[in-house]
Amino acid sequence: MDKTSSTLKKYKKILVPVAFGEDAEYIVKIAASFASIYKAHIILLHVIEESFVFPAYEFVTPHLSGFDTTKLIKEREIFIDQLAKDSGLKKYEKLVCSGFPQAEILEAVKKLQADLIILGGHRRDALDFLLGSVSNKVLQKTDRDVYVVKTTKKIFTPKKILVCTDLTNETGPIIQRSAELAFGYSAQLHIIHVLQKFPTYDASINAFEQEIVDQAKQKIEQIIKTNLLDNVISGLVIGVPKYEIINYTQRQDIDLIVIGSHGRSGISSMLGSVANSVLNRASCDIFTIRVGK
Repeated sequence: MDKTSSTLKKYKKILVPVAFGEDAEYIVKIAASFASIYKAHIILLHVIEESFVFPAYEFVTPHLSGFDTTKLIKEREIFIDQLAKDSGLKKYEKLVCSGFPQAEILEAVKKLQADLIILGGHRRDALDFLLGSVSNKVLQKTDRDVYVVKTTKKIFTPKKILVCTDLTNETGPIIQRSAELAFGYSAQLHIIHVLQKFPTYDASINAFEQEIVDQAKQKIEQIIKTNLLDNVISGLVIGVPKYEIINYTQRQDIDLIVIGSHGRSGISSMLGSVANSVLNRASCDIFTIRVGK
């Protein structure tokens, strides 16, 4: 495990956007847990949303432009301090700003040089449902690792971590980070590769397909050996990736899915509809690892 973790860049700054909601305390607890493992600095960010109008629903938020936000910012700083106290977080930096959440989060990442973003993935109202969640927008635009919280447990104790691999050379950092977390949380690591079956009228696997299956199994075994992994459950699944990943997660009661993101525009450039489908369908937390930097 020491050999595996030593090849990875350690997280130094974790940006944690927080808002009012029952999941805020849990999100901060996850961030505190990560900070403990990586000895990282936590920055709690709260964004006061700027005004905008959605004509179809005549939805208007208070306009902040030209308005003295000093009192409002002070109130939100008190909110952050209380949230940190309730979460048991003692060391942190706080930042309150106004604007559109996704834009302000991305700007804060650049300005503060954060290595990791931990944020909630819940849709809280009808407007957010129509415009898309902030977490999805951040995932599509950032080049940093992102942890999306989709559960609201009292204690962050992942017992089963699933890593989805495409068996390419860029799989290494994803496997290593997953193994690092599994080690840190004493969790069981699951590694799967979903092989898309060739369209055919015959339900059986032909000789050519069997060769591909055998090669994939060998690659999975090699990944386990190369990364010195133990307490691992591995498997090859045949089917449609975006469905099989979710099916596996539900069958095995997975707590956390780890998946890779690639390209300057984030997760949308790597697995496309597969990754986005997993993000939208999964009921457990999702951790996207940036590769190809």
